[in-house]
Amino acid sequence: MGILMAKPKTEKDMIIAKVLTYIKENKMLESGDHVVLGVSGGADSMCLLDVMSEITDIYGLKLSVVHVHHGIRGEEADRDKEYVENYCKDKDIDFIPFYYDIPAMAAEKGLSTEEAGRIARYEAFHKVMEDKNASKIAVAHNVGDNVETMLLNMCRGTGISGMTGIRPVRDKIIRPIMCLTRSEIEDYLLEKGIEYKTDSTNLSNDYTRNKVRNVVIPYLKENVNARADEHIGNLGEMIADFEDYVDMESEKYLEDIIISEEYTDEIRQIIVDAIKFEKLHKAVKSVVVRKIMEKVAMRLKDVTASHIASIIAIGEGETGKMVNLPYNVVAIKYPDMLILRRNQKEADDSLQYRKDLSVNVDKIPGKYETEKGAFLFEYDIFENANLTEKTYTKWLNCDILEADLQIRTRKNGDYIVVNESGGRKKLKDYFIDLKIPREKRDDILLLADGSRIIWVVGYRIGEDCKISKDTNRIVKVEFTEYNKERGTMR
Repeated sequence: MGILMAKPKTEKDMIIAKVLTYIKENKMLESGDHVVLGVSGGADSMCLLDVMSEITDIYGLKLSVVHVHHGIRGEEADRDKEYVENYCKDKDIDFIPFYYDIPAMAAEKGLSTEEAGRIARYEAFHKVMEDKNASKIAVAHNVGDNVETMLLNMCRGTGISGMTGIRPVRDKIIRPIMCLTRSEIEDYLLEKGIEYKTDSTNLSNDYTRNKVRNVVIPYLKENVNARADEHIGNLGEMIADFEDYVDMESEKYLEDIIISEEYTDEIRQIIVDAIKFEKLHKAVKSVVVRKIMEKVAMRLKDVTASHIASIIAIGEGETGKMVNLPYNVVAIKYPDMLILRRNQKEADDSLQYRKDLSVNVDKIPGKYETEKGAFLFEYDIFENANLTEKTYTKWLNCDILEADLQIRTRKNGDYIVVNESGGRKKLKDYFIDLKIPREKRDDILLLADGSRIIWVVGYRIGEDCKISKDTNRIVKVEFTEYNKERGTMR
């Protein structure tokens, strides 16, 4: 790390030294890493790109740049793509552009354009990482982005986790310049003479995050403390360290207080030693209870802080006390025992669609109804097939499909083939990579062949299921979601 030993003399040198220290402290890079960079052309991402190119020799890095065109800003977006492409060409850096119709994707999935754009970007990043056999994805969050997230979470009523902000490293995603403020980034680009493009949508206060960025944070810096953003960011790091420690310690207590666990088709149940539970520190109790609740209910989407508090109260209360919880879970206090139990046969309506439907490929064409929507299977041929990628319409290589497929939700052991060489990824890891919230993963429908996932509906198909010039039979699969509020298909 020769550059760390030299005394920084210019703004550029100080920024690079600061980023290198941050990378080292958070163990972001290893020698020989192939890093996929998300680059929009804005100031943050151009700083990330240039800094990473500056430290390439130090770590022996290989870089691939992904630019996502969102189909929103017309000529402005075309300009941004061309600028990043030319920059990469001049630096001899691998450049891979993606084009998405984000407004259409948002409408199809019932998402905001912000959320749809985020999903599209990470899907593109992971596709390139898999195709290139890369080891990391680097995105250009800075101090301000982290502070925005913390303030938004706080105002919406977050717990401790929400106050940790954006983690510098999560799985294979790294954020090397999250130690830099916006002014540091702009000073760096100015000294290096690097142009950057401004996304006009970032200037509009129609979006909540933009209001925090353009109004709230400037007000705090001007009227409370000029370094308010840095101080809030530092607080997030301290809270993250605290949460990591409590989470690590809670695992020890979890093993100690659980008497037994039972998971069958009929019941999910955990029995806790109530005496040991009552002696736990309050901060540990809430973490432990959330983990137990997740084991029993298999999700936490509708589990609030008040539900956790009610379980703690039952555990500390008198024998015979009981509380009803989401997902048909009950907590009951027995002498010296606290039991959380879920009767699988009486699951609530939100889980009733979890029925496996069997699809016999030999009987295509056919239509299969689920509580969430309908699947239509048809044969197609190369000459007539419009093979343009669509969110809810996919074309599959029927030659590699077995006789029976299933339409279902996720199960333990599920995997998806992610590259042409047959590399597999656990479905759980795929969801994590796309940053799909845990509580939403059980709602996503799958087309499966045993444990092999053919199609994650609304997302990708397995690489091994894609058609090629040697494919004899193509199956077209179209999913039409049921709109319960309107009573219609959409």
